[in-house]
Amino acid sequence: MSSDHAKRWEHTWRTLLVFLFVLVLLVTAVIFGAVNLYKKTSAQLSDDLRAWFALDHLLTYNEYYYHLPPAQVRDSNGHVLHSWRFACGCLGMNDGAIAGYYHAIPNADKSWTDPVNARFTHPPFADFFIGPLDYIDTTREGCKARFAAIAGPGTTFDDKVPCRLANPLIKEDIQRSYEGAERKARMHEYQTTIEAPPFTVVLVEVRNSKVHWMEPGGDLDIRTMDHTIGQGTGNDPSGIHPDGFWVGFADGQMWFVSHEIPYKDLAKFFTLAGAREHDRRAVIGPYVLHTNFYQPKK
Repeated sequence: MSSDHAKRWEHTWRTLLVFLFVLVLLVTAVIFGAVNLYKKTSAQLSDDLRAWFALDHLLTYNEYYYHLPPAQVRDSNGHVLHSWRFACGCLGMNDGAIAGYYHAIPNADKSWTDPVNARFTHPPFADFFIGPLDYIDTTREGCKARFAAIAGPGTTFDDKVPCRLANPLIKEDIQRSYEGAERKARMHEYQTTIEAPPFTVVLVEVRNSKVHWMEPGGDLDIRTMDHTIGQGTGNDPSGIHPDGFWVGFADGQMWFVSHEIPYKDLAKFFTLAGAREHDRRAVIGPYVLHTNFYQPKK
């Protein structure tokens, strides 16, 4: 074989080896990219589901009692027991699986610090009220509230005026489930509550909350909350994700809203009166990054 011919073969093989090396690098990059995208997408879907669960448990409470819980649950003597989050968690978790795991069931008639409830302070019990488990400190001391109610005069968590979320089946359920005086009492209770307009903001995500998720308090009172978005003060709407935060509405919608939304625009929907006057899609819609995958955006 001539030296020129050998050089050409050597050049061809070198070129082929370089091509194969580049091809392997590209395939590896694509595989790693796909895996990372899958992990990111799976994490996003998981977080979507967890955020929706937080609002769904509030909706379940509304369906069961025909009204929302108070922001701070009290006993018959007026002593504060626990947060609305724990009240909703108790209603959703009184089943055999939880009892089997903890060898007990939570008791909403007792304080969150009572020994019977102390074992439920950390995941997996109602962990959707806390946050993604790869982000939070899951010790009892670290399980701070991720979601806060919008509270204060004229809101769905007005401590002087009981509020309910719209559900056309409630009247039918009262008629079917009760009789006589009890039915009359239930219907009176239902009729003396105020129905929240569907666009009313019920809860929002809060970063750096100062309270345990079961602990009373930590909600955003329209009279004292910070008039900021995304600052993570523990007293303003802000998400653990850099892009935005979750907002839950009275109609069961859960929207992931950009931190760029002006406070004054979001605040228009904090009260029942404001929610009746403004169009959610027109005011908040431009700042929505995505919605939960259970509900269409309106």
